[in-house]
Amino acid sequence: MKYLFIANPIAGKGRTKKLLVDIKNYLEHNNINYKLIETSKKGNIPELIEKHIDHFDKIVVVGGDGTVHELINSKRIENKILGVLPTGSGNDFALTLGFKNNLLKDLSTILDKKTSTLDIGFAEVTEFSGNKFSFYFANSLGIGFDAEVADSVKVIKYLRGLFLYLFGVFKTLIKYEYRTLYIKTNLVELNEPIFMVSIGNGKTAGGGFKLTPLANPIDNLLDICIVKKISKLKVLQILPLAIIGKHINHPAVKYLKTKEVYMSSNKPIYIHADGEIKTDQMKFLRVTILKQYASFITDGIAYANEKTGTQAI
Repeated sequence: MKYLFIANPIAGKGRTKKLLVDIKNYLEHNNINYKLIETSKKGNIPELIEKHIDHFDKIVVVGGDGTVHELINSKRIENKILGVLPTGSGNDFALTLGFKNNLLKDLSTILDKKTSTLDIGFAEVTEFSGNKFSFYFANSLGIGFDAEVADSVKVIKYLRGLFLYLFGVFKTLIKYEYRTLYIKTNLVELNEPIFMVSIGNGKTAGGGFKLTPLANPIDNLLDICIVKKISKLKVLQILPLAIIGKHINHPAVKYLKTKEVYMSSNKPIYIHADGEIKTDQMKFLRVTILKQYASFITDGIAYANEKTGTQAI
């Protein structure tokens, strides 16, 4: 078995670069047939995979959710086993896969033989300029406040995970502007001011917030959490509930499961995917779920069929 490790050295505010010696020592101590290469710039992973993919059985990215986002948007990965060694600022997708944010335990999981074939999200965007583009996402997609928070934390150097996201929440809330969104699924049709929409393939986003706490990456459904327009004071009241996933019971929140969702905005609005800003100019958006798209290394956890009380199609 041949492993290709692709490390994003700046992930985790530079933490990844410091861990590379430990990673190499572990792999060599365990006599693993591997090659470890570092990215040289943002968006470099698809190019590196295209160059090396034919020579390796498993492709493992070393970094955070943004690094996974580049992996899942690479070509010719459908027949490869994929993995992520979480060393980033936000490692929500790795948590979905059962990783522990413990380097030695996670390396052990990477070298195990357990895999799961997971669903992946697919988004098509039209900007106000008329420009159109599409992309895949592994864990989450956010529209509105969630995405603006993701944009605001990019320049913060000394915080990671949940604390980083919390800082971004307070920073963004002060100046946040509501937009009117038209949202349509087979279950819901809304046209009103919206605070944010979170679409989840995994349960958490923002370094641990359970924005879509009932999401299951093998149920062939997207989890949609819609937060309607609320006062900024109420945002602060709901925020602690979102850490533990209890916000979905709030009257201002609508939560559902669906295979597809369509949205349009009256004004340009931010979108993030796996924590990466895709645009601040969204006009139209269509999101679908791709069933059993990619095989990922996991710790073998089973996703229970939870009794959620939510609607599904």
